[in-house]
Amino acid sequence: MTTSLSSSFHSAGLFLRYSQVRQLEALVRLSESLAKMELKAEVEPRHVEEAIRLFKVSTGSAASYSSSAAVAEFANEDKQREVERAMGFLRHRLPLNSKVNASRVVEEAAHQRYAAPAVKQALGIMTMRGEVKEYNHGRLVERLR
Repeated sequence: MTTSLSSSFHSAGLFLRYSQVRQLEALVRLSESLAKMELKAEVEPRHVEEAIRLFKVSTGSAASYSSSAAVAEFANEDKQREVERAMGFLRHRLPLNSKVNASRVVEEAAHQRYAAPAVKQALGIMTMRGEVKEYNHGRLVERLR
């Protein structure tokens, strides 16, 4: 399976662009999952092609999604103010250069009458801006600046 996958990646022009190990592993896992969804024992080239298409779409949309667009997406000024207020809470609550449990921070914010969705959105915006880094699939967060 590895040989056919690598030849499919190479033929699709992805060998040099997506050569990082984690990205390749993600493409392999996604290809295998697509095959399993069809109850296939082996990955076929069309599964790899679909995995590559999904990967391009997801990474392309993430790259084009700027942090200013994330704030600007709130048409409602009240929601935007709530997110900005939550960002202030997070900047105050998260100590610099130490990892904390993200769900615990959201719970603490909720106890202090911050809307949980606004706090989660604020964490996302701060992550895109490079103020916060996520670890362990977003379970832990670290404030960088």
